[in-house]
Amino acid sequence: MPKPNPAKDAAARLAYAADVRDLPTYHDGTPRKRWEDLSPLARWSWERNPTPRHGAASLEGGAP
Repeated sequence: MPKPNPAKDAAARLAYAADVRDLPTYHDGTPRKRWEDLSPLARWSWERNPTPRHGAASLEGGAP
């Protein structure tokens, strides 16, 4: 894994929070994990592409 980057971490956290706000549960109704509970690989994925993935913004082609 690459070294932590505070700017990427902040953007990733915001994107994940927006995604969780739009889609707070998994398909089975289980609440989504807190950022702190994500695996290092999942966090890296959000840092690599810090955009919401499942909510309304992603369905509309991204945030305005």
